[in-house]
Amino acid sequence: MKNLYKLLLVGAITFFATKPISTNAQVNTIDSLALVDLYNSTGGPYWKHNKNWLNGPVSKWDGIYLSGNRVSMIYLNDNRLAGNLPSSIGNLDSLVALSLYSNRLKDSIPSTIKNLIKLTELELSHNKLTGGIPIGIGKLVNLKKLSLADNNLKGEIPVAIGNLANLQEIWLYDNLLSASIPPTIGNVVNLKRIWIYNNSLSGNIPTSIGNLVQLTDLSLGGNKLTGAIPASITNLINLHVLDLSYNQLTDAIPSLPASLGKSYDGYFNSLKLDHNVLTGNIPTLGNDSSKRSFDDFNLSYNKLTGNIPSYIGYFTISYDYGEFDLSHNNLTGSIPVSFKNLVTPEIYLDHNDLTGEIPIDFGNLTLKAYYGSIVTADLSYNKLSGTIPASLNKMSDQNIILNLSHNKLSGSIPQTLGNKDVFYLLDLSNNELSGSIPGSIYQLYNLS
Repeated sequence: MKNLYKLLLVGAITFFATKPISTNAQVNTIDSLALVDLYNSTGGPYWKHNKNWLNGPVSKWDGIYLSGNRVSMIYLNDNRLAGNLPSSIGNLDSLVALSLYSNRLKDSIPSTIKNLIKLTELELSHNKLTGGIPIGIGKLVNLKKLSLADNNLKGEIPVAIGNLANLQEIWLYDNLLSASIPPTIGNVVNLKRIWIYNNSLSGNIPTSIGNLVQLTDLSLGGNKLTGAIPASITNLINLHVLDLSYNQLTDAIPSLPASLGKSYDGYFNSLKLDHNVLTGNIPTLGNDSSKRSFDDFNLSYNKLTGNIPSYIGYFTISYDYGEFDLSHNNLTGSIPVSFKNLVTPEIYLDHNDLTGEIPIDFGNLTLKAYYGSIVTADLSYNKLSGTIPASLNKMSDQNIILNLSHNKLSGSIPQTLGNKDVFYLLDLSNNELSGSIPGSIYQLYNLS
């Protein structure tokens, strides 16, 4: 009997050692069934990449990663998934990453998503999802990245978002979200990036935003936010991107974080407060007025008053797509002499109440953009007086749009403007200029 037992045992070991073991048998059954539901509900046969799905071992299925016998990660980005997320997705409770961006998922995010308490990354952006953000999202306490951007999500940002103490990035831009930003967002002290632009958010920016001292990006542009920019924003000592443009914000701009425009290891430095109803003076950036670099610096279309601070003249604006825009305000005083140090592809000071002469060395500023691009200097619709500086053709070696129209400039047009064939458009109309047009102007080949 003992010898027979040994024989049977050896036979069994030989059988299992030689016959391929199906990973489907090893993987948790509930996980396997949830994956099958995902495949069937999102048009699996038509996915761009569906190798081995429903046939080979689960460990070999495209985009599926295991930890032991549990599904730990799903990466099926840009894979032509079309249809609904099944409620059984909530059964994959060992998932740490669910990434399905750039597909054609529709309808609502299943409420069972709350069961995925081990998730650190939830990436469902660039789909066609509707409905609201599930309230249960607040149970995903290990989440570090929440990306639901570029969908058709409606309703409120859940108050429970304040429970996500480990969250570092929140991407909700390009949706239809409404109501106010919950003050509980100030509890998420590890946040580094908030991108909730292009929605329909209303109400005030909560003062609790000032608690987020690790924040590098705050992008809330393109909403319906009202009230004042909270003074607590100056507490954001690591902030490099502040975009509150295209809202209905009022009152004076508070002192801004000194970190704006300073070099760091991120991608952007940007200040965009344009298209609001902001009043008062252009504020300082902390107590430090040293040279700064921006991708965008835009305060246009507000009701700002007072002089342009001289420290702005030491900025460098990104030459590829940057903008420097103070236009359409009520700024007064003269153009700072420091603007001779400015480096930018565009400078817009038009539609203000600037007075005095254009600085004689204004032409020493550098208009620089990508090779072949047109650069712009627009000082039109002000009250500038005096003569046109002879050095304005020195601003760039690229095609320049120079608009000095609708001012009170006098004297003759400098002959030197035609000495360098750089002007694409030159508008000196509606001034008090005298004398004849220099012959050199007619020789400008690029002038449109």
